[in-house]
Amino acid sequence: RIIAGLRRAAGPQILASGGGAYLAPPTRAAIAKDGVSIWLRAGLPVLAQRVRCQRADRPLLDVADSEAVMRRLIEERHPFYARADIVIDSGLVSKGKVVHDIVQALAAKARLDHPRARGLEVS
Repeated sequence: RIIAGLRRAAGPQILASGGGAYLAPPTRAAIAKDGVSIWLRAGLPVLAQRVRCQRADRPLLDVADSEAVMRRLIEERHPFYARADIVIDSGLVSKGKVVHDIVQALAAKARLDHPRARGLEVS
């Protein structure tokens, strides 16, 4: 409901959904209909470090062995995340590099999605 409401807002926007939101088929369908999905992929060590450095308001990880929970969530969720239109490796790279990679991938996708772009090679 929240993502559908935000999608109705005027103009281009970036929606950063929570980790589990993209698992819901209606959410994926809504994003696919009107936008581009991007998975910022990172491995368990990087994710564990990020979680340790961020806010403590993660109820799923408020357990003794949070890395075991994260490992299970990765196994369950990554097959869904892999359905994203664009996958960006965001592991041990700067935020600037991630933004650059996103912009490049969106530009390439726009060229490929253009009706006259058939056979266009993107480098």
